[in-house]
Amino acid sequence: MQVAERKSLYRFIGVYIVSTMLLVIVAVSFYYHHEMSNIENRQKDTMDGWSKEFVNELKSAHQNAGDEVEYPTNKRFESAIYDNKRKLIYATFKAPKLLKNDEMFWVSGDKSYFITKVSPHFLGTTFLMIKSNIDMAPIDKLQKQIIYFFIASFLIIILASYLLGRLFMRPLRDAYSVLDDFIKDTTHELNTPIHTILSNIELIEDTPKSKEIQTSFDRIEIASKTLNGIYKDLVFLKLQQDMVVTSKYIDIGKNIYERIEYFKLSIKSKRLNLTTNIANDVKCKIDKHHFARMFDNLLSNAIKYNNLDGNITIICTDDMLLIENDGIGISEKNLKYAMDRFKRFDKSVGGFGIGLSVVSKIVKMYGFDISISSVINKTTKVEIKW
Repeated sequence: MQVAERKSLYRFIGVYIVSTMLLVIVAVSFYYHHEMSNIENRQKDTMDGWSKEFVNELKSAHQNAGDEVEYPTNKRFESAIYDNKRKLIYATFKAPKLLKNDEMFWVSGDKSYFITKVSPHFLGTTFLMIKSNIDMAPIDKLQKQIIYFFIASFLIIILASYLLGRLFMRPLRDAYSVLDDFIKDTTHELNTPIHTILSNIELIEDTPKSKEIQTSFDRIEIASKTLNGIYKDLVFLKLQQDMVVTSKYIDIGKNIYERIEYFKLSIKSKRLNLTTNIANDVKCKIDKHHFARMFDNLLSNAIKYNNLDGNITIICTDDMLLIENDGIGISEKNLKYAMDRFKRFDKSVGGFGIGLSVVSKIVKMYGFDISISSVINKTTKVEIKW
């Protein structure tokens, strides 16, 4: 799976899971409140039944009242009776002395309360309050059902999002497959003509030529080397997954000067001023061809995206390589996409947008660090640390 395809799939899965889970949460929230309301109504009906039983017990106590009155009690609930002025007459729990609550039923903490009017007023009772522990069994059952539902929903949503994501990514995957086949075919077809052109350039390079012919010859050589660079990038992209990295310590300074020599005509054609500050005996553990691909792409971009009579600075120390130019630059919003494959921000300049992608892959391959900073129409710096 390609990196872009994987990113798109992960984004789709993330958006799908979050949006669907939000809908599930809203639906479950409504369901939970509805079921809790039903549970409270059932609790209210139960306490209403208890209150009617208790009123009958009050009636019996009132009718059998003598010098002493035996107040009825019940193991299922606590009770309190109030007179017509809402003042407490008697209670089996710490009830308020003055009844201010006009609600018929309410819940506080793990207790439920129920108030009803008593008529006739047995034992002087006008209001009866009963208090009971909330029956937690149906609530616990409801909460467990919701938890199980959430877990099952989450797993189903993940599976559905992955399957849908793979289905929606199929056109992108097919497009990448076509593009990879194109790269392979193009690479194969480019090999022979590029090799032929470069070989013949070497043969006639020392042949005396007029100034006009030499200028044309230089242009052909620059174009051929540019095409050769693109060919090598395509080969790298095509074969990178099958590459066996056999790195060894190489002389970085020597390799830099070799690559600069390779680009001398391109530098000369744009009248660029090249400044180098390369430390002696810098060693780095990397495959020589991989370093050439990495450096060539950086220097090629520094040349390509520079102005006539511009400047290029190359600095190399024991632990880093920096290439800077004072060309067109990259905007801040585009910097984070600079190393994406096929990403081009200035289509007036040739290329396929694969150079920095190749650099990025080589940097990751060897565990190096790369940073890019740029100011539009002023400067662009690329720094690699090893």
